[in-house]
Amino acid sequence: LGKVGERYLCLQLANTYGQDKISLDDRIKWVHNNKDAIVASARDPFKTSFWEKADKPWQFLAATFEFENMLRYGLSYESGLPCNIDGSCNGLQNFSAVLRDEVGGKAVNLTDNDIPADIYQVVADTVISKLKISSDPIAKQWLSWGIDRKATKRSVMVLPYGGTRYSCVEFVDEYVSDREEKGDLPPFTDRPKANIFLANLIWDSIGNTVIKAREAMDWLQKVARLCAATKTPVHWTTPLGFPVKQAYYSQKDMIVKTKMMGRIRIRSNTDKINKRKQANGISPNFVHALDATHMFLTIDHCLQKGVKDFGMVHDSYATLPCDMDKLNECARSAFIQMYSEMDPLEHFKDQITALIPEKKRHKIPPLPAKGNLDIEEIAKAKYFFS
Repeated sequence: LGKVGERYLCLQLANTYGQDKISLDDRIKWVHNNKDAIVASARDPFKTSFWEKADKPWQFLAATFEFENMLRYGLSYESGLPCNIDGSCNGLQNFSAVLRDEVGGKAVNLTDNDIPADIYQVVADTVISKLKISSDPIAKQWLSWGIDRKATKRSVMVLPYGGTRYSCVEFVDEYVSDREEKGDLPPFTDRPKANIFLANLIWDSIGNTVIKAREAMDWLQKVARLCAATKTPVHWTTPLGFPVKQAYYSQKDMIVKTKMMGRIRIRSNTDKINKRKQANGISPNFVHALDATHMFLTIDHCLQKGVKDFGMVHDSYATLPCDMDKLNECARSAFIQMYSEMDPLEHFKDQITALIPEKKRHKIPPLPAKGNLDIEEIAKAKYFFS
């Protein structure tokens, strides 16, 4: 483990318990303050309920076993537990970097913040401010019941992956149901209307916080519709040169008569591009291509530093505790490399322009204007991945 492994094992304990919204030093203090309960969980998990209250109880319990072994055998203990760092709303991190959005970038920890910025809470605070100045009786009902970051989390989280105003309504309804199941009964006389009311406020508040990300998504959708109008699938390559093809086709139903099953309906693709699906799919596919590139580059940087053990899941990067400082450094240097050596959106536009007939290229909208985010600051951003 060594001193590096000790620090990251403590951070793993705090993060998996749910103490991930406080500073890194405070997370380690939390572990020391709860040392007895952590050790008790490791020694007899059947009699100790402390670990069961964790956000991720099984991952937390696994870390308690390693923590107890470290105390028993010292820092020379060889731990095989993967510790992980997670991106802070990773889809929006990529969009904020693409357009150098200093407002969105700060909200998703691309800057050197003293404590971790919580974009879900930022949006929730904006919603509460709007509720306070609203004269609608539903606003007063929401204020009396209260809302927290969980009310906005899913709507914000899925925005880069195709979230819409309508999906916000669905997520609000789930939020109300979750609280209701825990005995926290809502005060609304017309719940569907209350859900729609809050969803609209959340959607508008997201737009106030991640302006540039919304602009990038709108631009991508316009270009995808233009390609669909010319009956052209969207082709592009990632910053690594990996080829991507997006082609959602309209479908048709065909009735087939069979001897054993009677009449069955088979759905098959036509050769007609589906404009709506092309527009809805382009933003999530584009940003997934970017975050996959970041992961690939991070592994490449780590290999150059001698790190060979990985547990990577989307925007959660893991390795052994003793190598976590190298993984942290590589995640940042890879991200900086990706956005300083090329402009992914400009690169995308150049490739799309070649697909569209010359007489229609004037319809390609201009790229959104960039902000003033300093990409190099990510090297010092403690909560970029943490």
